[in-house]
Amino acid sequence: MPPDPPRGLHLLPRKPPKRGYFERHCSCSTGGYSVLRHNELRDFTAAVLQEVCHDVFTEPVLTPLTGEQLASSSNTAAEARLDIHARGFWGNRFTRSMFDVRVFHPNAPSSQKTSLSSQYLKHERSKRRQYEERVREVEGA
Repeated sequence: MPPDPPRGLHLLPRKPPKRGYFERHCSCSTGGYSVLRHNELRDFTAAVLQEVCHDVFTEPVLTPLTGEQLASSSNTAAEARLDIHARGFWGNRFTRSMFDVRVFHPNAPSSQKTSLSSQYLKHERSKRRQYEERVREVEGA
């Protein structure tokens, strides 16, 4: 009796992938490897923060809103999360800090005409619009 084929063998493509296949899967924001890259960067950053901060953990659920009026661009979801929570990042061991990681592809066709510094600023502003007011007003961090 022949041995069983390796698991997942039926998932492999039967013909060579088209040009750009791997590039797309590495940079696709709705799947592919961007989630894995994000989680790896989040976990690495949290591990480094544990060396210098207190009370470090990942994906803390933000306090639910109880009638607070936030800007329309703010994240008001009940299960909203940031990536990392740490105490003592700014020197005072009781001050809470929250961080959110974003992975982006600076060489994507849609970004080729934009400088790297402009891309970083665009993503930073986007995250600030989404979370800053809620973190300051509701979380007190």
